[in-house]
Amino acid sequence: AARAAALLAAREWRGVRRDVPLLALHYVPAVAVGLTLGLVFDDLDARNGTAAGIQDRLGLGFVICAAIGLSALSAPPRFRRAARLLARERDSYGAVPAFFASAVVGDVLPLRLLPPALTAGLAMAFSRAATTWSHGILFVLAAAQLHYAFAATGRFIGSVAPSDSVANAAASLLFLFNLLLCGFFVAPDDLSPAWRFLARLLPASAGYEALVIHEFADQTELYLTSKVGSTKYRSSPLTGEAVLRCFGFDVHRWFGDHIRLVLFSLAADCAACIGMVVFAHERR
Repeated sequence: AARAAALLAAREWRGVRRDVPLLALHYVPAVAVGLTLGLVFDDLDARNGTAAGIQDRLGLGFVICAAIGLSALSAPPRFRRAARLLARERDSYGAVPAFFASAVVGDVLPLRLLPPALTAGLAMAFSRAATTWSHGILFVLAAAQLHYAFAATGRFIGSVAPSDSVANAAASLLFLFNLLLCGFFVAPDDLSPAWRFLARLLPASAGYEALVIHEFADQTELYLTSKVGSTKYRSSPLTGEAVLRCFGFDVHRWFGDHIRLVLFSLAADCAACIGMVVFAHERR
């Protein structure tokens, strides 16, 4: 079994290295989006004196979620390919875990770790949204974890979907639900109990909360501003924790959010492996 897994993993790795368009599809947009976000949200600290310091941090977290989620939509068809190979070569290479491990090597290592880290890292480097290096690094980690969670969901969908079109449609619909319930459009506290429970089951709710927590943590001078007629109004200084509380987030939940992303990814990958066992059979 170990030898079969090694042979399959080596084959997958060679295939990915030779697939230049696939690598370009993930790395070029990752760098381009990261640089664009960094330039658009350049030096957020300079905007702390107005409401833009708050709005732009919330917006940056959401755009990061959307960008890495779109990149993860390549996972379902790639995993369907692995399932088809398993259906044809099950007798030659044996157990499902070997195929699953090779698919992970060919998908996770080159496509699911570095691209989201590049996007989030470049955006954070230019925007300087976080106050400390530790929160900046945790911001990048949250983005990579969220991307992995989206991709793990896609792998599960790819393992059970009957065709690439069905897999892509299902993954896109689930991605849309993730964005709607991540906490950007509607504050978590404003959702009904049923919708709040559903949101807690989706990775974007944990990912977005972790991203904005690391942006707002340790901020001490944020302001709400408004203009009525020709008169401008500005609130007293607000801490990042107070702002997050207004939007239904808790700055102390950041560690739990990272753990939730890990658990969701593990559950989705286990479900994908089970899906390969049940559905990856050659039709005669």
